[in-house]
Parts: sequence; structure tokens; C-alpha cells
Amino acid sequence: MTSTTVASTSATALAALVSDVATGESAGTVDSGSAQHISQQAEMAISDEAAGNANQAANDLQQAAMTIPQGVQHGSITAPEGATLQRDVTAFATTLGLRAAAATPTTSPATGGNGNGKGKGH
Repeated sequence: MTSTTVASTSATALAALVSDVATGESAGTVDSGSAQHISQQAEMAISDEAAGNANQAANDLQQAAMTIPQGVQHGSITAPEGATLQRDVTAFATTLGLRAAAATPTTSPATGGNGNGKGKGH
């Protein structure tokens, strides 16, 4: 019953994200401020989700996700590391059932998604 396509639990997805953040920080591809913010927001998301507050958990993850493109833009996160972290945040959001949290207002390519966001035509 081991699935390699998606993290099996939110704890596994959180561990993957925190591990990649720590690895990036050690390698110098993520600055310490960005690393701390992403990790804290992800941990808050898991706490909020466990407390039954899905809206706040989604907000927490969105805050973590928004840190990534901002860090890339300001040079505090390298672009390749940013792509890895965004993938981790998306996987984490999916395991929590918070797909909307993974959709950040960035200029990243739309690969591997449904692309049907909120009402496009008005």
C-alpha cells in the first residue's frame, strides 16, 4: 500500500517540506529568514488543520507558498530551490485537502495542475 505519487500523510508531506527547506538553508539556496517563515507557516497549517480550522490552515499554507516566489524574486531563494519548495507545498496542501492553498499568485509555469481556477471569465 505504499504510493510513491503523493505523500501518504500530512505528516510525511510536512516532513518533506521541512527537510527540503533545511537542506536548502544548509546549501545556501534558501536564506534563514525564508526558511524559518516557510517552516513555521507549514507547522501552523498542520496544527490548524488538526484543530478543524481548514480555512486558517489554507491561509497558513498560502503564506508559506507566497514566500517562495517572493524569495526567488529578491534572491533569497534560488529558482531551482523555489521550484522544489513549491512542489512540496503543493503536495502538502493536497494531503491536507487544501488544494486552493497551493495556488499562489505567481508567475510560475502551470505544470501538473487543472488550470481551472476561480471564475476566469467575467
